Amino acid sequence: MLIKIKNIFKFKNLYLLTILIPINYFKNLINDGFFNNIFSVNYFNLGSTFLIFLYFYFIANLVRDLLFLDNKSFSIVVYLTSFFIFDYITLFVHQEFTFQVNFIIVNTIWFLAFFIKKGNKKTLFIISLILFALDFIF
Repeated sequence: MLIKIKNIFKFKNLYLLTILIPINYFKNLINDGFFNNIFSVNYFNLGSTFLIFLYFYFIANLVRDLLFLDNKSFSIVVYLTSFFIFDYITLFVHQEFTFQVNFIIVNTIWFLAFFIKKGNKKTLFIISLILFALDFIF
C-alpha cells in the first residue's frame, strides 16, 4: 500500500493530477450555473465599490502629504489603524460607542488635521461628497 502512495507522487502522475484539478473546477462551474450569474451586472455593488476606492485613493493622498509618507498603501494602513487605536482607547472610557460614532469622530479628527495642515480643499470637498453619497446609498 505504501508503495502505491509513493507511486502517485512521481513526476508523470503529479503532472496529470495538476491538469485534472482545473478541469474539475471548470466542470463544477458549468454544472452549478456560475457562468449564468457572472455576466449579470450588479450596479449597486459596482457603484459602491467605485466610491469606496475613490475615497481610499483621496484619503491616501491626503494622509501621505500630511504625515510625509512614501507611498499610498502605507497611508491607507495608517488611516485604517487610527480607527482601531481610537476604538481601543475609547473602550476604557466609554464602552457604548458604536462604530458609526467612532467613524465620525476619527474622520473629524483627520479632517481637522487636514484643514490645519492646509490640505487641498478640492480633495476634501470630493471626499465629503463621496461620504455623503455612500451614506445616501447605505
